[in-house]
Amino acid sequence: MHQIGEEIKGIKSRMSDLTKQLESMRIGDNSSRLVDDTDWSRKTYGHEVAKYFVGMKEDIEQLESLLTTDDKSNGAISICGMGGLGKTTLVAKIYNGEAVQRCFKYRAWVCVSQKFQPKTIFQRLLKQLLPNEAEEQDEDALVRKLCDVQKNRKCLIVLDDVWEVDHWNSLRHAFPIGEADSKVLLTTRNQNIASAEYVHHLKCLSEGEGWELLQKIALPNNYSQG
Repeated sequence: MHQIGEEIKGIKSRMSDLTKQLESMRIGDNSSRLVDDTDWSRKTYGHEVAKYFVGMKEDIEQLESLLTTDDKSNGAISICGMGGLGKTTLVAKIYNGEAVQRCFKYRAWVCVSQKFQPKTIFQRLLKQLLPNEAEEQDEDALVRKLCDVQKNRKCLIVLDDVWEVDHWNSLRHAFPIGEADSKVLLTTRNQNIASAEYVHHLKCLSEGEGWELLQKIALPNNYSQG
């Protein structure tokens, strides 16, 4: 038992060092890039909810409150934190929750990622909001139509995994932030992306929550029985 305890201490120490190293890299700002030109992008989808979910109760309550109130000052909400914290998992939980579904009849989700293609992003959003009007249009026309639909209908737009400030600046013209009841919810590792809007900083799970999640994933049968 003593030996196992020492090994656990060593693992915790190494994990703490790795966390500090990742935070110092400041992924997505003007410092050196962690990745090269290899396509490390991943796609996420709004209908996918994590099988195992632990904690984040306060985060959910706070974000649902911001999204479902009529306050237009929080038209764009960013969930910010280092990779692996569960930003996408949290947003998917909220996106598919009863409170948000009651408030927003029209919802759309798109994964931005490093492989940034604004026209494709606009097309995917419009296809979800206006499925019968998915004809080919130039980028300017897509921006105008996307802006109009958010003014005429109460929409929730999720932009998952936004990497660069320039990416957000290129996209934001399609969202009438502060001018309509529609809202934008985005996830990012870069704190500077939406610093002018509301930023929700996501924290790590507590040690107890971390162990609970590990048990659910590694020993699902034993955990359900216990």
